[in-house]
Formats: sequence, structure tokens, C-alpha cells
Amino acid sequence: MAKLAESARPKDRVVIGTVELDRAAAQVGGLIDPVHGGVRGAPKFPQPMLLEFLWRAGERSGEARYFAAVDLTLERICQGGIYDHLGGGFSRYSVDERWLVPHFEKMLYDNAQLLELIALAHSRSKNGVASLAYARSGNALFRSRAEETVGWLTREMTTGRAPSVLRSTLIPRARRENSTSGRSRRSCASWAKRTRIFRASLRCHGGGKFRGPQHPQPSRPRAGKCGRRDAACPLRERLLAARAARARPGSTTRFWPTGTAS
Repeated sequence: MAKLAESARPKDRVVIGTVELDRAAAQVGGLIDPVHGGVRGAPKFPQPMLLEFLWRAGERSGEARYFAAVDLTLERICQGGIYDHLGGGFSRYSVDERWLVPHFEKMLYDNAQLLELIALAHSRSKNGVASLAYARSGNALFRSRAEETVGWLTREMTTGRAPSVLRSTLIPRARRENSTSGRSRRSCASWAKRTRIFRASLRCHGGGKFRGPQHPQPSRPRAGKCGRRDAACPLRERLLAARAARARPGSTTRFWPTGTAS
């Protein structure tokens, strides 16, 4: 088959075939941060299309390193501050290399692409193929993040005007209103004093973790719904209710032609 493919390649023309794709995948794979996932350096964008490119290379070649790179990145993103551990959904990027401090803007298309990638990873685990993320926390991590993100999309990105009219972006009105600095930092510290569960669950301390503000980030994998497995869930729900009472972030709205909004 390889010889047939080679003989079928047009002469004197630039073509992109499996050889070129595999070569590009090997180069991209070398850019992945082996500790935090994603492309090395900061700021750090999830880049789901790049990750899916690696995933498809793994499916094509059978090389486990491509799946491992994607699994590692998804796990770090799902457990990092770039993910909204109160309301669900992923921010556009993090300003640091650890996925800790998010840029407070949520994009519809980013979350849609990440949902598709998480579904791919979850499906592979469901079919009995073990990898890094599943060995550590089970596919429940990815399933939980997908469910929470869909909940956020339904709650905050739909407009109620029509199924095809969605908010494409949530944009902070002001740093004090939408970041976790200022009053929310004091509130976070107050909660931490009242319960060790909350402090241990989201690493919420009075001094902050990055130039002062608080950025909730689980101290261990959080993959279940409210219940025995996650005693801090009711506390997060109360914080989410308090957030809902604050000034809403700005948004942009887009009309999606019938049949494409889904």
C-alpha cells in the first residue's frame, strides 16, 4: 500500500499526505510541555485543533505518545485555574504555564472544540484503552467536565430568543467585578477559615497564589457530582449563587444559521 500511495503522488506538485502529516505530528509532539501539557511557555492556549491533530496522528499510527500528550494536557486543563470550577466552562487561555491564572474571557467556539476533544478522550477510555489521565483519575474526570461545561453553555450562552441565537463570548466588564480579587478574595478567605474541606478542595488561602488574587484550583482530582465523593460541592454551589448576584459579564451575540448551532 505504501508503494501504491507513493506511485500515486503527483509529480512536481506540493501534496500533503500521510508522510507529511506524520512528520508534522512528530514536530508538534516535541513542542508539548511534559509536565503541564500544552505547548511550552506562557501565555498558554488550549489549542484544541492542535491537540486533535495529535490525537488523529495517534489513531493513524498507533503511537501511544500522541494520546498521552493529549491526555496530559486535558487533565491539566480540567484541573487548572483555566477551568471555572464554580460555574463550568473554560477560559480562553492562562497567563502562566501551569494553567493556573485565566484570562477572564470565555469563548463559545473554544468550549465547543474542547468538548469534542474531551468526548474523544472519554470514548477511548470507555472502550477500555488505558492512558495517563485515566490511570490517575478515571474517565469520570472528563465526563464530569463535559457535563459541567454543557450546563454552563445552557445556562449562560443561550439567549432564549431562538435556538440558533447564542452568545459567542463572555467578556469581563472590569477586573474587580469579574476576577477573584478584591471582595471575592476576602470572601474566599472567609470561607476557607470556616471549613477545612473547602480550603483543601480548592486551595483557597488568604494570601493568594498569583500576585494576590484567589484562583480556585483543586488540590486533587475532582471528578464527581455532589455527594460523598465531593463534600465541597454544596459550598461551590453557594459561591456560584453569590456570583450570580454580581454584575454580569459583557457578551457578544451571534446568529447561527439553522442546522449549525448544534
